[in-house]
Amino acid sequence: MNQALPGQRQLYASPASRYCMLVLAVLLMAQLAVAAYSWSISNRILLPELERKAQAVATTLANEMTGALAQGGSAKDIQRYFDATLREHPDVAFVVLTGADGRVLYRSGQGGEIMEPERYLRKSAEIVHRYIHYGLVEAGVDRRYLRSRSGSMPWVLGAIALASLAAALEFLRCSVTLNVIAPMRQALHLIGRMATGDFRYRAEGSSPQVLVAGLNQACASINRAFGDLARLAATPSRRALAEPVVRRLRKAYRFAEHGISRDLLQERAIAVRVLAFVPMFGDTLARALLPIHAGTMSSSAGLLPSGVGAALPLAAFMAGAAAALPFAGGCLARADRRSVYLAGALVTGAALAATGLANDYITLCAARIAAGAGYAMLFASCHSYACDSTGPADRPAALASLFGAMLLAELCGPLIGAVLAEQGGARTVFTAGGWLLLGAASISFALLGDGNAQPRVSVLPTMRRPRVNARALALGVLSIAPSTFIYAAFPMLLAPLALSKLGYPLLDAAYILAAYGATAALLTPAFGRLGRRFNIHAPMACLGAMPGGLGLMHLAGAGDANALAVALALLGFGHAMSIPAQLALATRFNKSSSAAGNGFSGTGVSGLAAFGGAACGAMGAGSLSSALGAAQAAHVLGIASIACAFVFALAFLKLGPGEAEEAPDDHDLP
Repeated sequence: MNQALPGQRQLYASPASRYCMLVLAVLLMAQLAVAAYSWSISNRILLPELERKAQAVATTLANEMTGALAQGGSAKDIQRYFDATLREHPDVAFVVLTGADGRVLYRSGQGGEIMEPERYLRKSAEIVHRYIHYGLVEAGVDRRYLRSRSGSMPWVLGAIALASLAAALEFLRCSVTLNVIAPMRQALHLIGRMATGDFRYRAEGSSPQVLVAGLNQACASINRAFGDLARLAATPSRRALAEPVVRRLRKAYRFAEHGISRDLLQERAIAVRVLAFVPMFGDTLARALLPIHAGTMSSSAGLLPSGVGAALPLAAFMAGAAAALPFAGGCLARADRRSVYLAGALVTGAALAATGLANDYITLCAARIAAGAGYAMLFASCHSYACDSTGPADRPAALASLFGAMLLAELCGPLIGAVLAEQGGARTVFTAGGWLLLGAASISFALLGDGNAQPRVSVLPTMRRPRVNARALALGVLSIAPSTFIYAAFPMLLAPLALSKLGYPLLDAAYILAAYGATAALLTPAFGRLGRRFNIHAPMACLGAMPGGLGLMHLAGAGDANALAVALALLGFGHAMSIPAQLALATRFNKSSSAAGNGFSGTGVSGLAAFGGAACGAMGAGSLSSALGAAQAAHVLGIASIACAFVFALAFLKLGPGEAEEAPDDHDLP
């Protein structure tokens, strides 16, 4: 355990917090200024653009009608073509075809009549074939459309501001911790050792630090002086005077008489948050879009029912991750973490790009399987780095920090993805996710390495380790798997599909889906500290299933957006309670498995249970939704969640919660 000096956190915690708040305040003010300026000039910029859009539509239709009328096109074909044009261009209010005598022949949309002329912007193009004037195509846009679009701009700007500030906070937190807080903790740790009379340590660091270098030099000088005195005591002529002094010094202090061989490593576990946040952010961009996109593609192909078709790519993703996790564990045993992370980032980036380019349903599912395999490698690398960079007492906090970054991405990613989807479509969302994965690969060169690792611990499964202890199996099957089952079934699948059926656009649906991420991201650290302080991980893992299950059961009686938001918030509350407890229990069982010589770790069982449960959850929810409807499917899932929590509680009453972990050090991970 670290030797903490009284009040040491005031030396770095308060200044670092003030610095972070100042940077975020500057970013927020800059965003507000840009947003206010953009809003003020939006009408001035959009109005000419809408006029040009109306003129382009009128000209295109006039050219099409020229050929159609000359070839004897029927009224039915022309009307259908007009209706399809308005569906493709919702910013166009109406399209009117008039004959050469000025009589209206065909009309689609609202506003073609001569009424409220100041409300509409009208552009026209003539239909001329072989110098004969056949008529006129007129397209119009509604000025109120600008007002409606401007009214949604604050929500768009708010989504962008929230996501960008969260990403900035993650990068700022990582930078401040690695460059300020970690060196200060390292120096204070060394000072604490020296204050207790222990001069056997030195502070190790890749970058030169003035304070750390001075302390190392002072510690080396003290050890050299003691060595000179010990050698002097070995001289027969000085032994009588020097040997009593050396004996008293050895009794009161501890010196590195044979050279300093113990380095105090810098705490770099915070780097894993950024390494997990960026890939998860890239995947969650399509959270609100992917089920709808997959369901539409499946229905067009006529392969599967809509619910099952929407669920299959999600289940393929989770199944690919579960199948690749043992392979990733084996790769970590033979290669370094950076290589595994780079391979996972490249595979996932390519798979996301292929998802956006997929033109058929089978290719979409294959791309999602590849993306799941890549994410398993990313998860394995981050998980291993978090475990190897911390001691046993701090390991649950490090893993909770890792999953906290994923939950923060769960909050921000769908909002940005919805904005991108509304502006550029599904392909833009998946392409942006692929570029983010390439960015994660480049970040790993700076943040991920093996230089400061503790002795390697076995935390991931491999294909040659089949044994499992009873507590780890009960935790994985009865607690972790049901939690991820519900997570994949409801926030990832049923909720986006239900909001789409209720007529919500993607951005509004993303705001409702953010109820889960906001609750989970905000409450997870508090529940993690509560569980570590009172050692109540098993009760919290049991009780965490109750709020989400009750929310899902309530959803069956009120299938509106408000009920969906309440159910998502309750599920986020329950997962915030259960995730830190499950991680602590998995770490505890991993330690007991290693002590018993059981090679397959408790954490390895947890990883397989998580991905396997999510794959089953997606397919189960899709099948139930097709058979019973989304509301009744949620009701069944809620009952199943509460039943699993009850069985898990009975199992732990019989097996016992295991040995309590050591108390964490004073310097918990930030």
